Amino acid sequence: MSDTTLSYAPATTEDDYPLAGPKSPVLGGLLWGIYLAVSWTWCIGMFLPVLLIRDFGYRAWIIFAVPNIIGAALVGRWLNTRKKAQLFSEDHRTAIRWFSFVTIAFQGYFLDWKVFCPPGDYRDFFGQWVLIAMVIGVITVFYATRRYWYARLWLTVPVLIISLIAGSLIYGDWYRYSFAEMASIMMQMAKSPAVLMWDPPYPEAGLFFKIPLAVVCSLGFLTCPILDTSFHDVAERSSPPARRYAFFIVFPVVFGCSIWLSAAYAGTALPDIRFTSQNFLMLVHWTLQIAATVAFHLRSGNTLRKNLLGFVIAMGVGSIASTHEDWRRLYSSFGSYYSPGELGYRAFLGFYGLIFPAYILLRILPRRPAPMSAVWLTIALALPFFAYGFLTPHITWTLPGVAIVLIATAWQYFTSRASVLIEPPPAPAPVPITR
Repeated sequence: MSDTTLSYAPATTEDDYPLAGPKSPVLGGLLWGIYLAVSWTWCIGMFLPVLLIRDFGYRAWIIFAVPNIIGAALVGRWLNTRKKAQLFSEDHRTAIRWFSFVTIAFQGYFLDWKVFCPPGDYRDFFGQWVLIAMVIGVITVFYATRRYWYARLWLTVPVLIISLIAGSLIYGDWYRYSFAEMASIMMQMAKSPAVLMWDPPYPEAGLFFKIPLAVVCSLGFLTCPILDTSFHDVAERSSPPARRYAFFIVFPVVFGCSIWLSAAYAGTALPDIRFTSQNFLMLVHWTLQIAATVAFHLRSGNTLRKNLLGFVIAMGVGSIASTHEDWRRLYSSFGSYYSPGELGYRAFLGFYGLIFPAYILLRILPRRPAPMSAVWLTIALALPFFAYGFLTPHITWTLPGVAIVLIATAWQYFTSRASVLIEPPPAPAPVPITR
């Protein structure tokens, strides 16, 4: 993230990003909204609610879901024209590429930690190879159609349907219940205690813990969508009516259904995973969504090899964290609250809770962006508080870190605004003399 200036020069034109998708605003909005929801449903939306429900109770799901949906709507409101979206992509191209790189690596880590290498004797089970083939197939198909947007949008529909059906079939005879009965069953399952390696520090936490959680979730999920390349796809390539349908109607409904499953299988996903029929369906749900997300971010031609390398390296780290007995034994000697795999997962969350939000608030929100040195200084000052709050159960320690970021943002915002007000107006252009 080494952007130094904001040029706002029209380096792109409308022809560089032609409209894509069906001409019908309703159908186009539906497909773009599904594309957006599939891309944004990844290992945070499918597993972080599980951890939050474990630690804070089922109401933490609401604290997680609301900023996610509002953050997407803010992108639709902010980048409300194709020209704004194109200029934003040009000015912050480096940050967007770093966001894609970290996101791809995060998916690789989660796949090898929770999907491919969970504890247990399952190595010869054919389901592992089915999931691996599924990842390779989905990434290959979506990457091959990266220039054919009409086909690409329609391909997201079966991915979403199969994923939601697999997630729903965890409950077997779900089709026998009404919607209200199913909602009640899901909430009861979400509130049921899970089999854990230790007693939850605050399973039904009060406001003392939920307020810091709400603050951190708001900081991350209200800001991070602006750097996601899929949101820029919708803003740059859809018509204005389809864009409004996608951001404000379709995405909240589809994404809400996807993360609703996270609340329902919270008690299933926490223990060591075994390849039962129910758990395998849950892994299918995870695998399809993660593979689609990786494919949607693998579109930068000159950074493709770097992204794939980060994906593979992160998978190796996830495998070591989840299976290497010496590492697990060494790590447990420190008396940590979390397993090595969960510690790595929480470390990745620091990018979306601190680093990317700090960049957005200091470089994008003010009228004059802060220099990158100020961004890194703010991150360095806030990092100890976020690390202690994320890597231990003491989430209240994140509040001083959030305060540092917000104070730096307010300082940059008001000083840049004042500097614009006191600057003299530009000199008028010389009038040509005609003879």
